[in-house]
Amino acid sequence: MKRTFIVFGIAAMSVFVMISCGSKDASKDKESTEQVAEGNEEATEEAEEDEAAPKTEEGVIAMLEEAYADANLISQPEDDMEVNLDLYGLYCSKDFNDKVEKVRSIEASTGEKFTAFEDALGMFVYWDGSTVTMKDASAWVDGDTASASYVLTNGEDEMDTVVNLVYEDGQWRIDNWEQIGKFGIDPKGTMEDFIEAHE
Repeated sequence: MKRTFIVFGIAAMSVFVMISCGSKDASKDKESTEQVAEGNEEATEEAEEDEAAPKTEEGVIAMLEEAYADANLISQPEDDMEVNLDLYGLYCSKDFNDKVEKVRSIEASTGEKFTAFEDALGMFVYWDGSTVTMKDASAWVDGDTASASYVLTNGEDEMDTVVNLVYEDGQWRIDNWEQIGKFGIDPKGTMEDFIEAHE
């Protein structure tokens, strides 16, 4: 009887030790899994930061230069200038594009033309389809908003431009224009007025 008790006690201790070790192993496995998950999350965040445009003056100017490089691929003659929705979609803010979409919808349903695009939205203005470049660019960043001024030139003519930008989804996007050439403008305000007049 005594021997049976001893054997049973040893067996019970062995099971306890095995369970304890298993628990420690499970805890280590769980800890290891959590560390891997945290590492993956940090790596993803770092990758997203690498892909994001910097919230700096240089980041703003780099985005604008990219926009004009793309715009030059779709150069349009001045006398036949149309809104390029692809460029707006790529380089303008969500709010700006929402307003463009509403304006286009109103045009389609009423037959009334919103001519302010041709008159005011000068980001993609061309002189007889010639290549446009930026020069004398400066930018000012304040958190998730910025403004930039620069001169557009086709090598002969020049046009001062001032834009406002917002930081969305890790990228700078044009939110409105303040100046094109010698004229102060407000395309978003003009679109808002057009939309409100047809509500």
